[in-house]
Amino acid sequence: MPKNQLEIPILDDVSLQVYLVGTTKPSEEQEASDEGGSRWLLEEGKEYEYEFVSSSPDRLVGWFLDGPDALIQRNPYHIFRGRIVTGVYVGTALFKAVNEKSNESVPIPIEIQSTKIEYGEHYKKMMSDITSYYTELVMQQGSPVSQQFEVDYDASPKALYQKFAFVKSIIEDEQFEEAMQMVASNPIRKWTETLTERRIESVKRLTRSCIQQIATRKDRVPYKGSNPKLTSLPRYLSVTQKIDTIDNPENQFVKFVLTSFYGFCTNLSSKANAGEVLCAEIDSVCNILAGYLNTPFFKDISDPSHLNIGSPVLQRKEGYREILQAWLKFDLAARLNWTGGDEVYFAGQKNIATL
Repeated sequence: MPKNQLEIPILDDVSLQVYLVGTTKPSEEQEASDEGGSRWLLEEGKEYEYEFVSSSPDRLVGWFLDGPDALIQRNPYHIFRGRIVTGVYVGTALFKAVNEKSNESVPIPIEIQSTKIEYGEHYKKMMSDITSYYTELVMQQGSPVSQQFEVDYDASPKALYQKFAFVKSIIEDEQFEEAMQMVASNPIRKWTETLTERRIESVKRLTRSCIQQIATRKDRVPYKGSNPKLTSLPRYLSVTQKIDTIDNPENQFVKFVLTSFYGFCTNLSSKANAGEVLCAEIDSVCNILAGYLNTPFFKDISDPSHLNIGSPVLQRKEGYREILQAWLKFDLAARLNWTGGDEVYFAGQKNIATL
């Protein structure tokens, strides 16, 4: 097969061939990545001709390529031919090979790579910067402590993808990963008081509570002492003990952040309109979050009863500060919607020029 030709199998005897227009770099085939990347690669700003081919001409009847209208130019005379014009869109575009007569449909995720920036690393950095800027813009309206946000799970699929793109950029950001490592390696620890049962002979200091228990508690043993009125003592006393623990509000907040991220992503994947490509991206993000939550560090941390965002630890301590900022970005992104957003995000594509 010529190097400037890409063949995508549809059925056993039907395939989609893509030809590069001119002398541009040929398309390449790669294995699907863990992050939902497509097996088929095209480049931004190029034009490609496509057509369905088969060893049996009768099998070509009814086949056409369906997908984003912004990317497809159909041949008005032959529905099984046309052009793919990638323009300024990058990301994964979900096409479909459809047969209007037999109602057969085969999804074809095609990755459009950017030629302006390094697609894997610089693009994520750009998304993170946009998220940070948006957070700062909204927070100028008032103190973060007084802001109230909630995730709108009933928003339209297009709006949800906009939000997920921002959430994904937060979680996959290198700064967030470093913050999680800092928290796990050097967590905030606090002394807390807890009640514990001790045998009365091991209690070294009697408090007012202990004296009351000596007089009132049951399960007693005989006692002969200098006081004739005290003829028995309780076997055990409830005493207050101070312990060093990581189960404190700050670490509970970190766990809450991760579970909030995870809940948003799993709810999004359960949507009826969540496509194959989007679900693959969500699985990648959920695997990262599950990796954090399944570490031994979080096994001893309970769910929070309240969120103290004004905690000096969350606002100042390295690691915790970045996670607080990430959560604020997430809550803002979860409510993010703006006029013209469909021109930027649509069907897995991102209009990089508009961004």
